[in-house]
Amino acid sequence: MDPVHKLEEGVEGGFWVKDPPLSGYAKPRKLERLHVNSPIAATEKIASDLAYELDLPVPPVTLFSRESYPKTEMGQHAVSLPPFSEVLTWKQICANPVLNGIARSCSQGAMSAILPFDTWLHCHDHYDHGGNLLVSILNEKTCNFAFIDYSWSLAFSWKLANYKENYVAPCYDPATTPDLKVLESTIQAIETLDDAKIDQIVSRIPGDFLTLEDRQLILDGLMYRKQNLRSIIGSCYAEVV
Repeated sequence: MDPVHKLEEGVEGGFWVKDPPLSGYAKPRKLERLHVNSPIAATEKIASDLAYELDLPVPPVTLFSRESYPKTEMGQHAVSLPPFSEVLTWKQICANPVLNGIARSCSQGAMSAILPFDTWLHCHDHYDHGGNLLVSILNEKTCNFAFIDYSWSLAFSWKLANYKENYVAPCYDPATTPDLKVLESTIQAIETLDDAKIDQIVSRIPGDFLTLEDRQLILDGLMYRKQNLRSIIGSCYAEVV
């Protein structure tokens, strides 16, 4: 574990790991999280890899298995690399009037771009959440954003509801109106993403991280929602149909 970083473990019991010169945030750790019956580490890895193909602001993720660990903990994790050298959470941004003004003035594009992606993956954890959006303020007019935590998406969602459900992810910030041009651009990018690449991203997850049943569920859901993404989002934003 990396003692340099303060631990904000969240519901999954995350912790920092270090392999010099790199360090990252590993999850899940809490054994009781097995009850959600969801391949959390695999989900995080798949979401990150898909976002990479679409040039969307989600940090890189790798899979990590611990050789030894307490019986009360899990041993297989997703490790998310810090996206910026100096990171603030959305909660911290909102608590500071000056930083809040800067971030909100340039957040519409990133939030609009991630909305179709979160709709595709059926992500339930990116609405008005103080900890799942990381921000780096570069100057008074420029910020970088990184969306984290995709545990509540893909197989997690599709074991609770059919992947054919007409779910549209809300904008991360309730006060922000999505940019329709950005929505359209991201929808097009997802629609044209090669099915073989999607299959490769899901299928290369090792079997000890993802069962065959969950693998097929994720592939079926991604393919269906990709093909129907425009009409799904069009149920809320008619302009993109």
